[in-house]
Formats: sequence, C-alpha cells, structure tokens
Amino acid sequence: MLSKFRLLHIIALLSLIISCNDEPAKIFSLDIVCADESDFMCMPEGFSIEKVIDNLAYPTSLAFAPDNSDRLFVNELQTGEIKILQNDQLLTEPFAIVPVRFPGTTVEQGEAGLIGLAFDPDYATNKYVYVSYSTVADDTVFSSIARFTDINNKGEDFTIIIDSIPSSPSHQIQSIVFGPDGKMYVPIGDAFLSGNAQNLNTLAGSILRINKDGSVPDDNPFSDSYIYAYGIRNTYDLAFLPNGDLVTAENGSNINDEFNVIEAGKNYGWPEALGYSNNPLFTDPVFVWEEVVGPTGMCLYTGDQFPEVFNNQLLLVLYGKTFQPGSSINAKRIQMVDITGNGQNLTPSFMDIAVYNNVNIGNPVDLTVSPTGSLYFTDIFQGAVYKISYTGL
Repeated sequence: MLSKFRLLHIIALLSLIISCNDEPAKIFSLDIVCADESDFMCMPEGFSIEKVIDNLAYPTSLAFAPDNSDRLFVNELQTGEIKILQNDQLLTEPFAIVPVRFPGTTVEQGEAGLIGLAFDPDYATNKYVYVSYSTVADDTVFSSIARFTDINNKGEDFTIIIDSIPSSPSHQIQSIVFGPDGKMYVPIGDAFLSGNAQNLNTLAGSILRINKDGSVPDDNPFSDSYIYAYGIRNTYDLAFLPNGDLVTAENGSNINDEFNVIEAGKNYGWPEALGYSNNPLFTDPVFVWEEVVGPTGMCLYTGDQFPEVFNNQLLLVLYGKTFQPGSSINAKRIQMVDITGNGQNLTPSFMDIAVYNNVNIGNPVDLTVSPTGSLYFTDIFQGAVYKISYTGL
C-alpha cells in the first residue's frame, strides 16, 4: 500500500513535467532505479553521483563554510585532521589538527575521535568554527568542545569551550548543531554506562544546550546544568525543522532505533525504556525502527537544484551495521523524511532517495548541502566524499 507521503508527492510531482519540442513529456518520480547492477548507488531518474575524493582516514562530519567560498570542511575521525576541499579540490594543508590522541587505534576498537563540526551563526564577523571530539589521557577517554578562528584556511586560536565530558571508546560526544536561538545543541552518548543516562549529575547520556562561550544558558531546564534532555543512549545527529521542532535519531542496542522530538527537560527513557514504553515517566519516540538501521547524519535540504518536492525536507542517513558486507535491505541509504504534525504529535514518513547497491565495503555517515544545491556525504570505510546532483530528466 502506498504511504500518505508517497501519494501526496506523486500528485504534487505531476506538475514537474519536462518537455522538449515534440518529445513526450517526462514526469519526475521518486522511484529508485539502478541503471546497471554494478551501479554503486541507486537513485531516482535524473540524479547522478560522483566521487569527489577518496583516501581520507575515516571521514565523519562535513560542512560548507557559509561564505560562498565553496569550501567543504571534512573531519577525519582518528587523525584529528580537518581537511578543506575548495571547488572539490583538496587543499594541500589541513585546516587544523585536533588533539584526539588515539595512536594506532582503528574503528574496530572504538568510534571515538573527531566528530562534530559547525560554523558559528555569526561566522561572517567572527570566523568561528566549532568541533566536538574525544581524546585519551592517562588511559581515560573524555570529550570536549573547542573552537578555531578561520584565518586564510587555517584554524587559529584553538580554544576549549568545555572539556572533561565523560566518554568511552564509543557512545561519546557526537555532532554540534546551532539552534534558531543561537545556542549549541550537542548529543552525548552514555559512555557505555547505561545508568549515566538517568543521572542528572553527569553529562553522559543527554542532549546538551550550551552558550557559545561555554556558559550554561539561564533558561535551561535544570539549574546550572548544560543538560537539555536526558535518557539518551547514543544519538549521532540532530536537526531543527522549519516548524521549530528539534529532532534526533537514536541508535538502539540490537533493536529499536528511534526517531525522537526533543523537548526541554524531557526524559527519553534509556536504559529503562527502548522503543515505545507507554510509561508516563518517559517521552516515547514518534517512530521506531524495529530492525537495526543505525541512523546517523541529518540535515534540511535548503538548496534549489533538486526538484521542488525536496524543498526544506529533512534528509537522513541510515548507516546500517558496521562492517556489514554488501548492500542492506534496511540501511546503507539516504532518505527523505516528510513531516506532518508537530511536537510529540509529529509523524515522520520515510522515502529512499539514494540506496547503496553493489558495495562490499562502505557505510554513509554524514551529509550536507552545497551552495549550488548538490548533496555531499561521507563514507567512513571507503574514506570518501561523494556528491549527488540533479541533472534533469
């Protein structure tokens, strides 16, 4: 049966008719097609994909500088290097090297390192670039948020905003997103100690809300605390929707990945609840994947290159299982998320827009929209950045 999302957009897309002279009109469709069994990725007709760069060392988050310079910043997980690609060409020197200090380790031994990357809302005047990362000292892993000043493609004036956030080789600090209020929102994993998520005396297992200078906002829900919401297991990314809702996708254990609407002071249940609990003490997810999909990066499509149906829609990466060979029937894909309702009455509907096809190694992680409207994403195990463009029917 067609979903409401699919039916509505099939109707809407009938207006996207392209004709040339006397040739039959073509209608854009969201149906996924593979031109050939050897295709790396299957997408709707009219889209193309190209590899921008490879030989990166476990690339994670990526973001374009908001200055029309066509500079794409890309984090490397365990080298701590922030690379810059300008006009799709790698610059000779990295923007910065963050002190992650994980010598000789691999992703098999943990997912900690350099993750989050965000530009200050006032970047045009202050040139600030923020990162979140984990590091190790005296055999103890902890996480930090720091800031650079972008001066001629170099990260200068390294300043730690917050440090000593409880962490572990996995389930550590993740992405950074600025809200419409100018505050930083940062998900923190439970540091592999599930009880942390119900303990308001530790930052692990929560969503943080932070002033840009590292102070606690006066209107946070818990007095003198960065914690905005808690009961979190291992959330990678978050996004603010056009209606103002803050949404996240939570990684469950071996079942029940969640799509959540995050609200101030709410308890999302972990480890007492995973998936729908119907417990009044906890805020349930608005959607649950019963199988493992490994949701990671998300962003709004804010470009004007893709067909109109994509405008301001949420895009979501389903990473899948680490080291899973070949394709996946549930994950290793990018989806468009159609939203109806708001708050805890929000209903998401998911539609594939790019699906890994004939891939032995690879997992997508994060995605961002370029100034020209193309969609860029990282593949951590291919060590690559890819670009998806719409070329027309």
